[in-house]
Amino acid sequence: MNREIDILRHLAEAGCVLVEKDTNRVWSQEEMVESKDFQEQDRVAPAGDVSGPFPGCLQMSGSMDEFTGFPLLGQTRHFFIFAQDPVARL
Repeated sequence: MNREIDILRHLAEAGCVLVEKDTNRVWSQEEMVESKDFQEQDRVAPAGDVSGPFPGCLQMSGSMDEFTGFPLLGQTRHFFIFAQDPVARL
């Protein structure tokens, strides 16, 4: 197994959207590189029942196109992992 931060950094480099579970905040690639947190061993697991990168957001009907079309890939202990769906942008 790898450290959670190493998994997250790799996914950020690949263009995934990483949403912290506790805060529902999207982390940038730069924040992942600078982070000293999430050092424990982890893996990507199935995510279960999550509707999108902003769970519980009641204002998604008014969201911009750039925030739609994020298929859920999985989760780590502290983050949900979403892919940017290029088909949704056409």
